[in-house]
Amino acid sequence: MIEGVILAGGMSRRAGSNKLLWTVGDQTLIEHAVCGMRPFVNRIIVVTGAYHEAIAKQLEGFKDLIVINNEHHVAGMFTSVKKGLSCSAPDSHVMLLPGDCPWVQASTYEMMIQSRTTMA
Repeated sequence: MIEGVILAGGMSRRAGSNKLLWTVGDQTLIEHAVCGMRPFVNRIIVVTGAYHEAIAKQLEGFKDLIVINNEHHVAGMFTSVKKGLSCSAPDSHVMLLPGDCPWVQASTYEMMIQSRTTMA
């Protein structure tokens, strides 16, 4: 099983507003991140923080996706990594993605999956 953890707990201080809800084309950045990862994982865990309610609302209706709140997001991104990993299945492989870097090419996901199977 492969799960995805998308880190979405930041405060977007430099951006001035919640950049994960900025629209590019017909989707928000967080939706682009989810849709790009979706074909390659069994489940996606989105770890929020500062904008938990707004991001959770934006992602309502996505299948095989859970949104969890990292209450300790102000202590840094690694707390969100730990929170996401703690919610993943014990026997799963996990791909991590910062939510504000949504345009990972399909070939990159495929190479990561391929390297997992050749290393096992």
